[in-house]
Amino acid sequence: MQYRDGIFSLVKSDRFGHNAETVIRGEMGKAFIGLSFNPADPSKLVTTCLVNGKAQLFIVDMAQKSIDQFSTTKAQEETPYWANNGRIYFSADYDGIFNIYSIKPDKTDLLRHTNTATGIFSPYLTGNGHMVCSEYRGRGFRIAGLDTTAGAAYQVPDSLSRCFLPGVAFTKRKGQHPQQSL
Repeated sequence: MQYRDGIFSLVKSDRFGHNAETVIRGEMGKAFIGLSFNPADPSKLVTTCLVNGKAQLFIVDMAQKSIDQFSTTKAQEETPYWANNGRIYFSADYDGIFNIYSIKPDKTDLLRHTNTATGIFSPYLTGNGHMVCSEYRGRGFRIAGLDTTAGAAYQVPDSLSRCFLPGVAFTKRKGQHPQQSL
C-alpha cells in the first residue's frame, strides 16, 4: 500500500521497492487497510477499504488490475486473512459485536467461528489449522487461541440497517439524575 497526496493506492514493486507499478489507484477518502494474499495464487489478495466510513472487504486481482467489492453489508468487516484452506477469515460486527467469520472467495458458505460478548479480531490460521486471534476482555486485549476452525453457517440479517446504535452519553449535574443526550 502506498500513501501519497492524501490517497492510498495498491502498488507492486520488486522486493527492494524498485520498479513500482500502480495496480489500483485509490480515491480520496477511501483508505486501504491491511491486505492478505491468496496463498494458492499470489496475484490475488483480499483487503479492507473504508467506504463511507465503513470497512468493507475487497478482492484485488493484481494481474488484471481489478478490484471487486466483496460485500455490501452495512456492518464493519475488517482484518481479512486468506488462509491455506482457501477461505477468507475476517472480523465483522454483524450483530453489533466483532466476531470471526469466514467465507469462500466465490462469496458463498459464510461461517461464524466465534460468539463472544466482548469482541474478537485479526484471525490467523496456524500451520496445524488452529486459529489465533486478538480478543478484547475487560482489562484490554489478549492473544487467544481457538482449538478448532469449525464454524456454523451464518446469514447476515436482512434487517441490518446499521451496526452501531446512536451514541448515548450520560451527564450528571449536582443534585440531578443523569440526563441522556444523543
